Amino acid sequence: MTLAYVDESGDDGLHFEGGSPPLLIISALHIPHKEWFSSLSTLTELRASWGERTGFPSSVEFHTKDFLLNKKPYRQYDIDDRTRLAMLEEMCTAIASCGFIATNVVVVKQAVPEHVQHSIMEIAVRTVLKASEGYFTERTECHSSVLMWDNGRIPQVKRLVRTLQGRGNAKLQVEHMHLPETCSRVVDDPVGKESRECLFIQASDVLTLLTYVYSAMIVLKSHEIQLHGRLRRLLNDELVERWMSILSGRFNITRLATDRYGIIYIDRKLAGEPL
Repeated sequence: MTLAYVDESGDDGLHFEGGSPPLLIISALHIPHKEWFSSLSTLTELRASWGERTGFPSSVEFHTKDFLLNKKPYRQYDIDDRTRLAMLEEMCTAIASCGFIATNVVVVKQAVPEHVQHSIMEIAVRTVLKASEGYFTERTECHSSVLMWDNGRIPQVKRLVRTLQGRGNAKLQVEHMHLPETCSRVVDDPVGKESRECLFIQASDVLTLLTYVYSAMIVLKSHEIQLHGRLRRLLNDELVERWMSILSGRFNITRLATDRYGIIYIDRKLAGEPL
């Protein structure tokens, strides 16, 4: 069995002038149950070492974007830019040493056909499940998975997963995607987690932020996707590429991916053709 810890960056809104981000990212970190304790130990030890070196307590949630931007509550620990960047690299190295497999999906919202824009969250979730099931079916002895998701998304994700399992009343909205109508490897309903209490959700948040930045700065540069001004000044292509390279051994590479790091970009082509 695997435990899948899922996080998202962005939202499924389409009001771009009102501040809705142009990308929706969903990252799922799958941990085979045999790797759970060792992976937890790795992340716990890293957080403890941060506390000893910088005064940043293990009890404070690591929210990657706000941490990099030195927003509250991180500002009170007086950690300089260079140290924060080094700490994020340490987190990437720790994740790379764990037993995770990461599936990352990026919805390029403005490039998705209008008739399915209302269903972009559904498209993203189904794609994550499809790609993840394919990986574990072909490569490991793990034949079932439990989804762990931030509490705020549980009602929506529960409905979708139940429908995919064939036990929901709601009809899937995106029939033309030609994804399988079953989700037999996901056991029971998704489990709600408080991200501040879960190091694995926080690790998944690292993946969503890096995937967003990597996509905006490098892969989708021609789309002129705006990043927070301070974030763009703080990061550069070389640094982001290095972090992605550190994590490269943990990315789920599937036939759906169009990127060397296994990222699945959902745009007009992928949203409009069979997967």
